[in-house]
Amino acid sequence: MKYLLVLRLIYRLMLGLFWAIMVSLLIPVIFVLVSRRATWRQGFPELCMHLLSRRFYSSFNVKVRYFGEPVANGNMVMANHVSWLDIVVLTGRFPFGFVAKSEVRQWPIFGAAGAAIGTLFINRMSKFAVYRSLPEGQAILRRKQTLAVFPEGTTTHGEQALPFFPMTFEIAVREGALVQPVALRYLNADGSPSTAAPFVGDDGFLQSLARVAFCPATYVEVHLLTPLDARQLNRKQLACAARDSINQALALQGHTQQIAAPSAFPS
Repeated sequence: MKYLLVLRLIYRLMLGLFWAIMVSLLIPVIFVLVSRRATWRQGFPELCMHLLSRRFYSSFNVKVRYFGEPVANGNMVMANHVSWLDIVVLTGRFPFGFVAKSEVRQWPIFGAAGAAIGTLFINRMSKFAVYRSLPEGQAILRRKQTLAVFPEGTTTHGEQALPFFPMTFEIAVREGALVQPVALRYLNADGSPSTAAPFVGDDGFLQSLARVAFCPATYVEVHLLTPLDARQLNRKQLACAARDSINQALALQGHTQQIAAPSAFPS
């Protein structure tokens, strides 16, 4: 049995590495080619990103189920932040642009792919730097692209969202956009919270990757909650309301256990 577990770990890591290389190499090339060929059909780069992201997380037997309807393009999404898996889970289904901390630009795989799809990299340690980046975020919304933000500024174990930093909500206020809270929950097959997926504390990326690969299966719920209207709330009110909405969704433990059975998730 021990040897089978080791073989499974090696197989998943190798398969995940293959698709990670595909993401880091193909996505930048595809976006560059499309930018030079206006005749390519609209949405082709996003389709490739969806496919490659799903292949990547499926390599680790990560299964995702979505609840609710996404906000229309040109608005914002605010999600709780648990793992490096958050981004690939979301891009596996939605054509989101992201706001990420500046350090992510240097990460292997995610840095190159993120830059290619138009990720807004900001220095979150500097309030002035975040403020100066607001017009770039507004430009993303004006291009009718949905902008996804993890406003906690860090990752957690996922039981409850930390207070949200309100500054990035100002993008929605200036553009009169909608803000959709999104609750991400990582589970084991029995509905209990996953301890393998959270990327917190002193975790290294490779250590976290191996932990997810070693886990028999990881189930992810993506709850798309009721959007908030930034024309009616200021940024601090939006931050509080979005966090409250996400925490209410995360608190529905009975609902979690009911839908977390393997049969409820795509194979």
